[in-house]
Amino acid sequence: EPEGPGTVVDVATDAGVFGTLLAAATAAGLVETLNNPDATLTVFAPRDTAFEGVDVNALLADTEGLKTLLLNHVLLSEVLSTGLSDGQVVTMAGGSDVTVMIGDGKVMINNAEVVTVDVMASNGVIHIIDSVISFEPEGPGTVVDVATDAGVFGTLLAAATAAGLVETLNNPDATLTVFAPRDTAFEGVDVNALLADTEGLKTLLLNHVLLSEVLSTGLSDGQVVTMAGGSDVTVMIGDGKVMINNAEVVTVDVMASNGVIHIIDSVI
Repeated sequence: EPEGPGTVVDVATDAGVFGTLLAAATAAGLVETLNNPDATLTVFAPRDTAFEGVDVNALLADTEGLKTLLLNHVLLSEVLSTGLSDGQVVTMAGGSDVTVMIGDGKVMINNAEVVTVDVMASNGVIHIIDSVISFEPEGPGTVVDVATDAGVFGTLLAAATAAGLVETLNNPDATLTVFAPRDTAFEGVDVNALLADTEGLKTLLLNHVLLSEVLSTGLSDGQVVTMAGGSDVTVMIGDGKVMINNAEVVTVDVMASNGVIHIIDSVI
């Protein structure tokens, strides 16, 4: 008979309620880490019911994102329930911070309630939680995320998709300035004809983009700027308005993780 419990993986397997978590750990290549007898781990382990309403297939397909998510449920040290305190902020192995909240007889880790504490393993401890821990994204997402969340760029995003530019605009390592026409800017434009001519569309859209970050403070009256599509635009500032050729800038400096958006009222 083995002396005492096995590793975190053994204990989770024997418990019979962590099938999804173990499948995810396998897909993310983390079983070895969790099975390491010399490790000292704390695992906030979502039981199978925690994955209800989660698109598990999408999760398993994105192995890098999955690995980070799972590591954000792990500490590389042993913290028993007695070591948790209300208001405590802990940086998980995936790099994100969680906040411990204790009150009303409950222990919460961000959104997830701890339902069982201190399940001991030979290489650490498991606390069972009833939800997958969710994390507030650090600051804004990419230009595409910000534009999508804004809800007024449906046509622009459809056009970017048709032109094969979403990847460019979504690149986290890019530094972009996008003069983004809102949906009303496309009134009177034959959008179907535009979407049909993908090469022309791509050039047109790139003529709304700079491959560098230019905030409103970097725009000056009479400035001529060569856009990523190869055409020049002229900035005109006066009468309390900023114009890019024919298009009026209605909102400046909408920040994204990979650049800045200036919202315009017409297609340039």
